[in-house]
Amino acid sequence: MKNIPLTKEVLLSSIREGKDPLRLPLSDFQRLGMEVELKSASFSILSKEDCLLLLSFEFARDESIDLSQISYLRNLARKKNAYAQYLLGEGYRKGIGGLRMNLKLALSFHKKAYRNGFRDSGAVLFLLDGLSKEERKKFLQNLPQLEEDRHVLELVGESYLLGGKTKEGQEMLEKCLSSGSRTPLRLLVLSYLQGPRKSRNYPRALELSLLGEKMGIKEMSLIAGDAYFLARGAKRDFEKARSHYLLVQENSYALKRLGDIERSYGHAENAISYYKKAIEKDEDSAWIPYLFLMSHKSKEKEEQEKCLLQLEERAKDKKDLYYPLGQLAYRLGFSKLGKKYFREAIEKEDKRALREAFLKKKETKLAKKVFLSGRKRGKFLAIARDFPPAKC
Repeated sequence: MKNIPLTKEVLLSSIREGKDPLRLPLSDFQRLGMEVELKSASFSILSKEDCLLLLSFEFARDESIDLSQISYLRNLARKKNAYAQYLLGEGYRKGIGGLRMNLKLALSFHKKAYRNGFRDSGAVLFLLDGLSKEERKKFLQNLPQLEEDRHVLELVGESYLLGGKTKEGQEMLEKCLSSGSRTPLRLLVLSYLQGPRKSRNYPRALELSLLGEKMGIKEMSLIAGDAYFLARGAKRDFEKARSHYLLVQENSYALKRLGDIERSYGHAENAISYYKKAIEKDEDSAWIPYLFLMSHKSKEKEEQEKCLLQLEERAKDKKDLYYPLGQLAYRLGFSKLGKKYFREAIEKEDKRALREAFLKKKETKLAKKVFLSGRKRGKFLAIARDFPPAKC
């Protein structure tokens, strides 16, 4: 398929083979050209295949599709048109095209499409665990014949990752990546960073994030920056981290990290400036270092207390802010406020506060009450391993 020009006829041929045509390496320019050509004629006089292709373009852009066009799609699906069923299944699976996400309907449409011969629906059903035991077995038996079909392998690889077969999933997605597909890049990076400990590979995650950054994926710049900032897959290098964060400095998390770098260099004014910008973009993690620097900038106790109360207002809707706020209050010498915020963090079931309560024997009566009620709801299993009920 690499040497064949991607014309409208090639895309329609892909539909007939049971493959989603939008998986082909179609550039935005090519897609736009075809879409303009299709839209130049009235929807009512287009052929059935042309209508479906136009709707697939609109689904891909996640546009709300006209109700009459959705009705047209439903009518075709009722007449056992496999691609119409596939499109509706994807619309309900991803919540695109103006359709609300509905896993039950997504499974229903994909099952119909798969049984009517649309092969890609089989891969989606494999991902969603919607195949019967026999169908799943048959699908896996046919998998070696689909080695060149990257989309199918991507969905199967994703299914393995979600199902806990991390190593198999990573191997399959790496195979897709080596054959030219860039779709599994984000999934692979996240699995190398956040998967089970044995499957983590920080250097590979950094390598892939740098590749993604070149492709213009903004999230990859944040991951590459963190690799150098946290020494995760590379030696700590604040200058390299800064260069990646600056590429996405409109992002609130990147602004917070740039503030952290300036703070590590002792540039308080620059750090405050970055933290302030991050806070304006609702990055709550920037509040604590911002107020800490502001409180040291002003030696007035009244000004420091004013800063703490300002953040307390912010913390009311953010349960994870009370614990660091309490630490800051103790650090500045406001022990009453510190105690108040610490108790608040315990009552809001903040695991950090509960751990500290048991380790340092602070507010243990309140902590034990919250901890035991949380245990009844199946929470705090990690804490329970460190602090068995008999000890608390």
